[in-house]
Parts: sequence; structure tokens; C-alpha cells
Amino acid sequence: MSRLINLMRDYETEEGVDDDSSNLVAEASNAGKQLFETVQRSEQNTELMNFREKRVESQQVEDKYLNVLEHAKNVAKTNDVMVARLGYREVATRYGCAYKNDGYRVMEEMAERVPGVTYKESRPLSVDDTMGVGGHHIEITFGHPDLAGWMRAHEANAGGNGGR
Repeated sequence: MSRLINLMRDYETEEGVDDDSSNLVAEASNAGKQLFETVQRSEQNTELMNFREKRVESQQVEDKYLNVLEHAKNVAKTNDVMVARLGYREVATRYGCAYKNDGYRVMEEMAERVPGVTYKESRPLSVDDTMGVGGHHIEITFGHPDLAGWMRAHEANAGGNGGR
């Protein structure tokens, strides 16, 4: 404890530690707690700033989103429509999910992160319901003003190879 007190005498804060105080141990403890919390926040911020590891993971996810969007683009082109509708099985297959039910999670994530993608509940007695898809799907609106830009930007980040 005496070492901590000596260290705290050298430690400078805005308020400082009054080494003539009768409650020096309590002040040293408070200053130590503040120092510990500062170091802890710094470590958390460093984790957030770890671009190299986060970037790789993020890019892999975006590449998988691009795979889903490319499939949706083909569906829209085949049906001559500007809005493609994909069920969880199609999404899970194109994304590369280990389990087909993961398609629901991917659909929700894409709706949150990709412009022009919405997660919807299917109408009763829809084709999806009769096929046992589960009544949820995503709609990709290719006329959305930000979707084409999002796809171009992420394809460029993937090295210009269409995300694959």
C-alpha cells in the first residue's frame, strides 16, 4: 500500500492528490480507480480501433451480402421487375449459412445495413407460406438511390472482382 501511495504522490490529475491530507489512502484509492478506469476505456477503444482484424471480418460479411444481392439482381432481371423477393432459404444458400434457419438472421442484418433491402412478413397464403418458407422474406429494391452506390463501393473494396 505504501508503494501505491508513493506512486499516487507522483500521479498528477487536474485535482491532484493532496499528500498532506489525513485521508491520503482514500484519495490514493480514488485516483487509482480513475487511473484503472482510464486504462480500461483505453483498452476498449483500442479493440474498437483494431482495423486490420475487423476489416477482414467486415469485408467477408459484405462479400456475402454482395452474393445475395447478385442473386437478387438475377431474379429481378429474369422476372423483369425492379424489386426482387428472396426467402430465407435463398438467402441462406447465397450467403453460405451453415444452417438454413440462419437465413432469417441474415435477412434482418441486411435490412439494417444495406440500403434498399427491407425485411418483411409475407401475406397469409403466399407462395412462401405454402412452401413452408416461414412467412418472412426480404425485398431488394433496385431502384433505391443508394443501393447501386453501396454495391459499387463494396465491390471496389473487394478488389473489383464483384465481391468474390
